[in-house]
Amino acid sequence: MDALKDDYTIILPDARGHGESEKPHDPLAYRMDLLASDIAAVLDDLEIGDTNFFGYSMGGRIGWGFAKHYLDRLRSLTVGGGPPHGSNPNSRYNRRTIQFLKQGIQPYVESLEPAFGEWMTQEIRAMELANDPEALIAWLSMEQPNLEDILPTINIPVLLFVGEADGNYHAVKECLDRLPDATFFSLPGLNHIATVCRVDLTLPRIKEFLDGLNRRR
Repeated sequence: MDALKDDYTIILPDARGHGESEKPHDPLAYRMDLLASDIAAVLDDLEIGDTNFFGYSMGGRIGWGFAKHYLDRLRSLTVGGGPPHGSNPNSRYNRRTIQFLKQGIQPYVESLEPAFGEWMTQEIRAMELANDPEALIAWLSMEQPNLEDILPTINIPVLLFVGEADGNYHAVKECLDRLPDATFFSLPGLNHIATVCRVDLTLPRIKEFLDGLNRRR
């Protein structure tokens, strides 16, 4: 944010169920059309017509949903580590995560330690401990749609990036062939968490992409 704030207005909404946003316990409150409409509502409140959207992982999936429902409000879309193939509440990962959440927020945060490794700072741990486990269970219990069919319709510049040790690597890279205007980079040896934490590697490429959009306008 510090590297971008001089050139861009940065808007950081908390997705519903997270941060300071409301945390409903009903899985239906986390339908993708509602998650996308939340972004539109923030833009409406700020009287912003269109924007460059950046999202990582879950935020990236919301970005695909926003592109489906509000493509005319996007100047560009940047997605890291988040393919548009949706989510299944019965996946092994979701079932395992829900089991930890049912035990309480502390066991859930402890289950994250191996994936985060050195990146589990005190700040991130405190943020995770502040989560509402029932809201996260509701989030994970909502099946999100596969949005791969919209890729050919996304006629705006798209930047995709992913760590090469991320389980989503192939799914993200496969999107390239179906997007009309896509740029891609990957980070060798980095998993899902390390990729978003290595801002020194990702930010120059993201800034190059955004600055290039300004030259194209």
